[in-house]
Amino acid sequence: MTAETWTDSLHALDLDVLQPVFPADAIRKNAGVALDDEQVFRRRGRHEADDCTRISRAKDCLTRLPDDGESIHILLSGHFRNSDFVPTILDLAGSRCERLSISTLGYDRRTVDMLLRELDGERIGRLSMLSCVYAQSHFPDLHNWLTTELDRRGSRHMAARVHVKTMAFDFPDGRRFALESSANLRSCNMCELTTITADSGLTAFHHRWIDELFEKAQAK
Repeated sequence: MTAETWTDSLHALDLDVLQPVFPADAIRKNAGVALDDEQVFRRRGRHEADDCTRISRAKDCLTRLPDDGESIHILLSGHFRNSDFVPTILDLAGSRCERLSISTLGYDRRTVDMLLRELDGERIGRLSMLSCVYAQSHFPDLHNWLTTELDRRGSRHMAARVHVKTMAFDFPDGRRFALESSANLRSCNMCELTTITADSGLTAFHHRWIDELFEKAQAK
């Protein structure tokens, strides 16, 4: 006689009761918004790297903005949100950011509160933000609230098929900064890498493809 194993007691999975990963309205609308093809930007410049895995605040990791053509690479331990770099960059710039474009997979309420606070304090002129349809499906109330609040402030937000984590800052004196990271705009106890680059071409590159997805959504 064969001894019973744990697999003998397994029950069949009822697929009809599983919830969809993406809501039907997202699938019909912006879940289909994606880039048509690959886009490439090449640059050469100076680089500086810092191991900040033992530092718990963004302002202690980024103590200066990169010079024109320079990149600063910061290795993080996950003690703070990647979105904490937004007020840090604004503080270091000492100026209002006229245009900020953001792409992220996910975000949380603290990030939303910070972005709205910076908009209301007029330290950010206009924000265009993309987030992933995955975040929309799991946190629909937060998604809808952010979309509504940004629209009220003359800014915009939508969900799309994105996994890119980047920010593009335009300052009125001509300074341009692009932040590229492995980290989302929410708390995450993981080692992450963030790079801040002072390059007008790279910053325009990120503004351009983010604008392109908004335009595609409007045209649908």
